[in-house]
Amino acid sequence: MAGYDFMPSAARINIPTMLIWGREDGAVPFQVADSVYQLVATPEADKYNLQYEECDHSPHWEKPGEFYNDVRDFVERYK
Repeated sequence: MAGYDFMPSAARINIPTMLIWGREDGAVPFQVADSVYQLVATPEADKYNLQYEECDHSPHWEKPGEFYNDVRDFVERYK
């Protein structure tokens, strides 16, 4: 994946979108989530940028309860 630029593709996304990021992510900084959020063409009411405090690169392992609840709520809202 090194050198791959997915940012141009982000502008083509127009369905409900949820980004989940760890604020202390050392592999992909949370500022990338902010950039992707701005690029996604989904209406503001249907896109979410969740950033977990005291969390690194694996929110699903580091904050499993919070992650589960957020994903479940998102899926229920748009199913």
